[in-house]
Amino acid sequence: MKAINVGIVKAVITRNMSKDFLSEGKINESKEKASKFLNVITKSPLLQLEHKVFNRLENKEISNDMAATRYIDNNLSLFEGFTQDQLINERNKLKTFIDESIALIDDEKYDFYVALGNLISETLDKKNPDVDLIHESFTVVLNHVKKEKEIIEEQETAIEIPKEFDGEKLIEVALTKFSEKYNSLTEQDMKLIKKIVLSDDLGKKNLFESLRDENIHLLKNTKNDGLEDKIVETVNRIEKMEFKNENAMKDIMSLHELKTNLI
Repeated sequence: MKAINVGIVKAVITRNMSKDFLSEGKINESKEKASKFLNVITKSPLLQLEHKVFNRLENKEISNDMAATRYIDNNLSLFEGFTQDQLINERNKLKTFIDESIALIDDEKYDFYVALGNLISETLDKKNPDVDLIHESFTVVLNHVKKEKEIIEEQETAIEIPKEFDGEKLIEVALTKFSEKYNSLTEQDMKLIKKIVLSDDLGKKNLFESLRDENIHLLKNTKNDGLEDKIVETVNRIEKMEFKNENAMKDIMSLHELKTNLI
């Protein structure tokens, strides 16, 4: 039976969304699946906790053994009050989200997700915990936390289409920036993300400048209603914005969000 936990399912969904964005794929179907996943998570306090712990430990970098061990233990202690049976029951709700694309998850990430999932589960087994599995899993998680992490934003400068793996990272950055709730993304939002991913440096620069100019125009033509100072301050801040390739995704999405709110 395939391992099931929040980390693995989220990786599968992100992988599928990446594939659908970068090809003319089933974007709406992928979006719907992500929305259902988050709906399951939000209705389950235990899965919400697992989601938070997976995010923390996946992205945390602590080089010191003792400090890293303490950090992992502190996160595991948050599950006190829950039982292993409860965890199994809640994870079973995620079965429908596991498909063949699980095989496309990076091996090292997959090993980490499985190890952390096992560590949480066995820690909750008060009757007959598998001590060897706990030790092996803890070692994998500890090594991951101690490992130097890549800064995702800086990877944008290395994009050379069509590198799908880099595109997947960009999509994850965009989704995180816009909202962790995938279902908040509109069709227009998704098209913009895809456009950014598939654009070269010049294309991203033109998109950035176009959105910047549109926002300035919209703000200058907004009814004041006593907010003149705020509008002038915002216009000045936007006018000072310059295109930087390493910040392209973040800046373009921010300008897009502002434009959407102004229209």
